[in-house]
Amino acid sequence: MSNLVIPAERAARHGGPDFFKGGAKFAETFEIWGGLSSKDTVLDIGCGPGRMAIGIGERFNWENDLIGFDVIKIDADICRNVISSQHPNFKFVHVNAWNGHYNPAGTIQPYEVEFPALDNSIDFAFATSVFTHMYKREAGHYLKECYRVLKAGGRLFSTWFSITDATSQSKHARLKFSHALHDGSFTDFPDRPEEVIGFKYEDITDLFQSSGFKSVTFFQGDWSKTADRSTVRHGQDVFICTK
Repeated sequence: MSNLVIPAERAARHGGPDFFKGGAKFAETFEIWGGLSSKDTVLDIGCGPGRMAIGIGERFNWENDLIGFDVIKIDADICRNVISSQHPNFKFVHVNAWNGHYNPAGTIQPYEVEFPALDNSIDFAFATSVFTHMYKREAGHYLKECYRVLKAGGRLFSTWFSITDATSQSKHARLKFSHALHDGSFTDFPDRPEEVIGFKYEDITDLFQSSGFKSVTFFQGDWSKTADRSTVRHGQDVFICTK
């Protein structure tokens, strides 16, 4: 158990009692599937209150240089107060981007966001449960920003809800994605679509390719109950791209 203390109300929104365990498991997956090491400079896209950052820090002895950002100010503030105060090589920024579900008062359009990192400066970027709350135009812009900040050979680890014929026919899927949206994406909640958004598999790979990524590796998640359980590590589908 970590010795860092995250306010219970914020931790409850990011795994609750499994807050630290979930972060540790993702950090392990970043290493096994994404090749993350203690020497990598890391970009944490949608850092929340620091679940993944803490997992990475504790797995790699806080040796990485990490930049995290989130559209929710209280979460970025928590990360600075709790994590950066003890580990100043982990830096966090609030980006006041609009999101209909998470930050309806945001003043920056999500398709105009500039990531808080220099060109060709990041070895490993990740976005867990970020593209699952974004429309296609916004997701495409974020991917182009990922490509901009990654070094040659840098990796992007991202999670999505990837819709295929098999997932659509699954009787046990946790989500059905039965409502089509204006941009070809899908949701289960037409009155609040950004609570959960899915894309067709081929639309996701098209977004990667149009952003510049050529190499894409796919790992199916457990949300649709169609994956081989022996290979599943997380609920959402994982795509890993290399620049």
